[in-house]
Amino acid sequence: MPESLVKPNIPPDSCDHIDRVIELSDKLVDEEDAEIRTGYGNIIKEEVELMRTINIQLRTASKFWHDKHKKK
Repeated sequence: MPESLVKPNIPPDSCDHIDRVIELSDKLVDEEDAEIRTGYGNIIKEEVELMRTINIQLRTASKFWHDKHKKK
């Protein structure tokens, strides 16, 4: 089956990741320990990269269903 006809998976909800980034950024502002700030910064970067992946998956799924609907 051509790849363009394979139904894509629906990505997970990203709201929890957004909430986590907001929570960590709030803590980051008040944190005085440089090592902990670096740790928070690394976690924030990981969460944002995960949201990027979810966003790409969502765009791919959206395009699939848009193209499928246009063919009708």
